[in-house]
Amino acid sequence: MPRISKSARSIRGGFVKFYRAINSAIGKFARAVRERWRVLTVTILGICVPVYAMAWYLDVNNNLAAKIAITGIVTAMPIIYLFSPSERLTFKNHAVWISIFSWLALVLFLGEEYGWRSLSFSVILVLLALPYGWFFWQIARYEWLLYVALLLALLATMIYWIAALAINEEGFDLLLLPLPFILSAGVVWSFIASRTLKSARRHKNRRVSGPGMQALAMTMLFFPITLVAITIPTGLSLNATWLNVSLALIGIFLSGVVSEPVRRFFVEWANLARYKK
Repeated sequence: MPRISKSARSIRGGFVKFYRAINSAIGKFARAVRERWRVLTVTILGICVPVYAMAWYLDVNNNLAAKIAITGIVTAMPIIYLFSPSERLTFKNHAVWISIFSWLALVLFLGEEYGWRSLSFSVILVLLALPYGWFFWQIARYEWLLYVALLLALLATMIYWIAALAINEEGFDLLLLPLPFILSAGVVWSFIASRTLKSARRHKNRRVSGPGMQALAMTMLFFPITLVAITIPTGLSLNATWLNVSLALIGIFLSGVVSEPVRRFFVEWANLARYKK
């Protein structure tokens, strides 16, 4: 009888240890998923899904062994991220960029498969624009004013471009054609504008150069949208109404943002500022 009781206790203790081990493993797994759910979601939906679709649905590569190998490599990525140290999901993360290129590649192959030429050409234009976007991001970093200024110029260009396509009944196969050109020019502009902003911050407490650099910085910020408003409507042969409205809006923006530091610059330069005790 004591032997049976001892065996029962031993079996029970084994089950308890096994239950605790399983419970601990599940807890660790759930905690790891909770800490890394963003990168896991991006990896599964942004990389695994499009690669599976290209390999098996679109049958991009007819080699069965290659498809199995690619599937295995891609499937291992979420597992690797799950057991890797937790990190914030930012644009510096390789999973983000791989997912972007994976989805663009999927859309490109879909366009080729079903004969959607406009879709394929749009993806090619986006791929051409991505390197310039990356360089712009590297230069701009946390200068959100640069992002807003370039976005305004891009938005205005796209409005003019869509209007020109609609008026000339050209279709929308070339809808994203301005994108790589605007971003490539934005790289050069952002390099100059970012340094102008930094210089304006260094001189902001000076009597004359402070407002002067502020006026220059504001002028550089609104230079892309001003250039677009002046040149694009005329270049696309839009009627005079587009140009007049664009110039009126730009005049309102510039008068509200640039005029005040320009006024202070000339007042201080001419030594006409009121005496301060």
